[in-house]
Amino acid sequence: MTTSVNLTRRSDNGRINSSPVSRSAAIVRFPEGCPQSIRIPVEDPDNDFVRCRYSTNSESNFNNDSFPYGVLDEVNN
Repeated sequence: MTTSVNLTRRSDNGRINSSPVSRSAAIVRFPEGCPQSIRIPVEDPDNDFVRCRYSTNSESNFNNDSFPYGVLDEVNN
């Protein structure tokens, strides 16, 4: 595993960037065969815009097609 960390101070607030956090449950269960949706609440200490995306193959042990009926709604943020 590798990582890269940028510790330079932001020009807008003079602080090092803070990562967004989510306060959702770690495991969410849905009944099989019933259409469901989940909203993942996120907040960013720097008030940056946060958006979700599917992971790339190099970022995840799961293929993007491992959840074939899942839809990531990128329009209604």
